Amino acid sequence: MKAGAAVAAVTLAVAACGRGDRAGEGAAQPIRIIAADYAYSNVPDTVQTGWHDVRIVNRGRHPHMAVIARLDSGTTLNDVMAAARGNKVRLVLTEVGGVNNVMAGDSLETAIDLPVGRYLVGCFIIDSAGRPHIADGMAASFVVADAGAPAAAEPAADDTVRLTSFQISFANAPVAGRHRIRVENSDTARVNHDLLLLRIDDGKTAQDAMAWFATENDVAPFTVAAATTGLPPGLHDDIQADLVPGRYVALCVMSAPDGRRHFAHGMMTEFTVKD
Repeated sequence: MKAGAAVAAVTLAVAACGRGDRAGEGAAQPIRIIAADYAYSNVPDTVQTGWHDVRIVNRGRHPHMAVIARLDSGTTLNDVMAAARGNKVRLVLTEVGGVNNVMAGDSLETAIDLPVGRYLVGCFIIDSAGRPHIADGMAASFVVADAGAPAAAEPAADDTVRLTSFQISFANAPVAGRHRIRVENSDTARVNHDLLLLRIDDGKTAQDAMAWFATENDVAPFTVAAATTGLPPGLHDDIQADLVPGRYVALCVMSAPDGRRHFAHGMMTEFTVKD
């Protein structure tokens, strides 16, 4: 399974939407989506504009992700599916984040700001045959509408991670516990980045974890503590991370123009969470 930055499997014309912080009132509204092999269920038809906690529960046998992108300029869900199957369709999508690399039987959560519009939910993980899961039908859509009520505000984060070319910087040293971490793409080079926080299995190393992404054929030597999909520069999401004591690596698995992952260019950092 080729996970992570597989959005590149489809040619996207990504339009940055310049979200900025929201000043609305009220708590983030939760969205819980079920992923299976190869479909989503429990996707809402319509949600209120503002910040939402999006949890992906993977009930399939394979890893899955949920890229969330606004469908702009007449782009339809059928257009995205056609592009994923190799048809030459030019797409205009505004990526707003999502939940990345949810392993079988696991669940992960990311908070996302959703302006008014039509949205795609899609899995771009690549299977062993080289096809993105979305080409097998793993896609859905929903509408974000302004219902007249104050937009849900972004909950306060207790740490910040900044992504640049090719560095990952924590504002504070990670500590044990459940955390809401703001993930900012601050890259002035206009490069998209994602973020995976991986707890390394006992007896394994960060190098073992990074090597796993080359084949993804064996059992992963890590647990995914939190992960967001690719963010365009200037945007941010919030990840929910349960950090237990152990050794971790934070990395970006997007692909660079040379075909190597961003972590192969140094976009990774190791850290230890203590009792």
